[in-house]
Amino acid sequence: YFGLDTADESLLQELFSEKGGHGGGQALAPISKSLSFDQGFVLAVRAIQYLRKVKAKKRGGKRKVVIGIGGPGGSGKTSLAHKIACVVGCAVVSL
Repeated sequence: YFGLDTADESLLQELFSEKGGHGGGQALAPISKSLSFDQGFVLAVRAIQYLRKVKAKKRGGKRKVVIGIGGPGGSGKTSLAHKIACVVGCAVVSL
């Protein structure tokens, strides 16, 4: 298992700052630890699941979460998006 262990559970909490983003949304904060790809992937999936849960509570069951992935061409953005989509059960929209 390559996921986050119990000692790293605080990373998920560290990822979300106390301040809301634009329009009252969640704001992301930098984390203090370097992660492997696998650990970062698990953290991203868990963060998306957390956001869906929070939005479902606030909006009466609606769970729309929009995630943007940035980076240079050929860096694996689309591959990462499809892997995350398979795990969390969502659509990928390429622009």
